[in-house]
Amino acid sequence: MSMLQFDEDAARNIQRVYSTPDVVQQRAEVLALLAPRPGERILDVGSGPGFWWRRWPTPSGRAAPPRRVPGDRPVADSPVQPDP
Repeated sequence: MSMLQFDEDAARNIQRVYSTPDVVQQRAEVLALLAPRPGERILDVGSGPGFWWRRWPTPSGRAAPPRRVPGDRPVADSPVQPDP
């Protein structure tokens, strides 16, 4: 069994997919359904390019930075543009 390789090309492909209008809309819809209220927190367990946490406000109205996942360097180090 071979091990899945996650490199710079894979990170760029994920960035492209996560930036498409349909996926941007999906994030907006999920956030609207969650409807976080002051004092509530959202825990995003996973790894990826950081598109979700940038959409989730903290009690101060800002997104809290994610923790880094060991071995996830290509995605963790790649720049993420905020949703429009």
